[in-house]
Amino acid sequence: MKVAVLIRVFTCAIQIVEAVVALLAGQKKSTGNPQGGANKQLMPEEQRITLTIVQKRFPRIRYQKLQCELPHPYRKCGSAEVCLIIKDLSKVKNFDQDIGVARFKEGLQSAGVTGVTEVFTFTQLRGEYKAFEAKRKLLSRYDVFLADDRIYGRLATVLGNKFFTKNKFPVSVKVSESTTLAAEIQSAIESTYLTIQGNGPQCSMHLASPDQPVEELVANAVEAVAFLKKNFPGGFENIRTLYLKLGSLSLPIYVDTESPNAVPAQNPPKSEGFAAPPQDVTTVEGARVKVCRDGSIHVLKQLKKKAKQTNKQA
Repeated sequence: MKVAVLIRVFTCAIQIVEAVVALLAGQKKSTGNPQGGANKQLMPEEQRITLTIVQKRFPRIRYQKLQCELPHPYRKCGSAEVCLIIKDLSKVKNFDQDIGVARFKEGLQSAGVTGVTEVFTFTQLRGEYKAFEAKRKLLSRYDVFLADDRIYGRLATVLGNKFFTKNKFPVSVKVSESTTLAAEIQSAIESTYLTIQGNGPQCSMHLASPDQPVEELVANAVEAVAFLKKNFPGGFENIRTLYLKLGSLSLPIYVDTESPNAVPAQNPPKSEGFAAPPQDVTTVEGARVKVCRDGSIHVLKQLKKKAKQTNKQA
């Protein structure tokens, strides 16, 4: 089975070159057609060449965002609108967040960080963007959202579902690591992302802009296929088809007709407990529990009911 997959991957590399040339020719023809006026009004995201993945077996995960570094990024640091969400700069109740953000921006410049358009603290985000219309404007204003890893887990309830459906949920960065922050932010801006929602058979990732040279388009597509081979849930054997898409044009570059039963089921990772030792609680009599990162509670030790009854009778 692995030999067959390798043969299909090699064939996929050949199909990539043919598909890229055909997509660019098709786009040139459609935009040059006077009757195809609608194609001239494509949104920026629709002007990118996208790799669409159709999988055989759905991964048992709720949300996963995988970062893929491209050899020729279609989005350069400094050419995109980037919003960085950081942890509150002070716990003082009446602290002026605007002054703190201004000082933080100065610190970014001294650390060599470039490409960040705006900075918000978590309190500013929660206070200024409560309304749905405000969140919608925030979503459309920036191309990339980055977030301090110390508050990353609290953003889902604040930003809402639209950031997930538009594939713009923030990318986690270690703001506290000043020595590596500049390189990490540049990598986050120039990378592409594969977002797996776990609620359907299809996902996608942006690869390139059609105005890039053909050699760069092909190199990015080949790198993306290699990335899927290493990182896709269930392995490359879990991929049914791969499509290269540009606007309304779509061409297949890889097809696998094997049964999904040949793909092993992917169980979600088990929740890890906190570093704190197990605690005695009063809500469960005579028990020691451990609280996991997903909020669930696991009882580690509990007295048997018969032993309790014997002690009461005595």
